[in-house]
Amino acid sequence: MRNSLLFILILIVFSACTDKTYEYWDINEFNITEDALKDGEKLKLLYTSQGPGINEDKEHYYHYVAISKETGDSVNILTTQSIQLDKLKKNSNNIIFVSLAGQAIDFVQGINNEHIKDEQLSEMLANVDSTESEINLNIKKVVRDPDFDDIAKNDHPAIVGFLGIKKPGKNKRELL
Repeated sequence: MRNSLLFILILIVFSACTDKTYEYWDINEFNITEDALKDGEKLKLLYTSQGPGINEDKEHYYHYVAISKETGDSVNILTTQSIQLDKLKKNSNNIIFVSLAGQAIDFVQGINNEHIKDEQLSEMLANVDSTESEINLNIKKVVRDPDFDDIAKNDHPAIVGFLGIKKPGKNKRELL
């Protein structure tokens, strides 16, 4: 009897600690708008869907709802970028939107700053995890947390990009 109760208790604790099952929306549920935010725009995050794993294969988008600190507009942000909640909380006052083009520019500027030779550049470009899969709307799934549909299901414009933080210094930033 005692062993049975201990087993049931362990089973309950284990099931409470396992990852929840996530659901998905089709990308067509979102009104993708290329100019919903500008590169470097400061944000206040209201919601994150979080999601399963680190999404190395770029199988889905994570969903964020944010308010632009510059315009006051609400917007949905879709990204393949997996960000830990503690990192979001730690940097909540410095979060910015990084456009796909802005990320490409940052990459090129990083190359220029390192004075990389042409043959090294070719090798780097061959090995880089490019933003091509971000731009490619063949990713059809967006992670959904049904417990927060009251915030997540909305008519705000959506944009595909990244979340970053503004760092001290001129034009310094990094992805979260």
